[in-house]
Amino acid sequence: MNATAREGADEYSREEAVFPGPDGLQRVLPALLLAAGLAGAALLVIADLSTLYEVRAGSAHISSVGGGDQHNHALLVIGLASIPMVLGSWRGSRAAAAAVAGFGLLALILILIAGDLHDIHSTGVAGELNERAAAGPKSGFYEETAGLALLLVAGGGGLVLNVPAPDRGRRRPAPGPGGGYQR
Repeated sequence: MNATAREGADEYSREEAVFPGPDGLQRVLPALLLAAGLAGAALLVIADLSTLYEVRAGSAHISSVGGGDQHNHALLVIGLASIPMVLGSWRGSRAAAAAVAGFGLLALILILIAGDLHDIHSTGVAGELNERAAAGPKSGFYEETAGLALLLVAGGGGLVLNVPAPDRGRRRPAPGPGGGYQR
């Protein structure tokens, strides 16, 4: 066996890695943040139209509260308003990314002020009238929680990702007559 044959046998070790490098990740990450932001906005809209919690006594349904009833449809407005900001963040706007994170924070504050975490276990008057009454979360509670978390991730990721590159090698144009810059 000569040196050329041995070199060819070891050629497999010189192949490129299957995993994307930093350049590949920089192409994929904005798309993932876009998907997270749009999914978060959609989940807030869906949560506003879904049942937040339900009160039952055994197998009997006593009452249920929807997200729109609990928040006066504020999550619907936040979800719809965040869609153009998510798209702006995807296009590279740091202000839009900050707005996406702000909408996620606003949804979190709204949910904390509205007392959703407390209300999903509160039976209210039904609990006073019936010992077997129990309240529990429904899909709307999980949707609003996931939606605000995705908006926070998309906004924070957009702020980190949309950092302007330093201007290296670019010089400012020389001042023209009268102190202004020539075009």
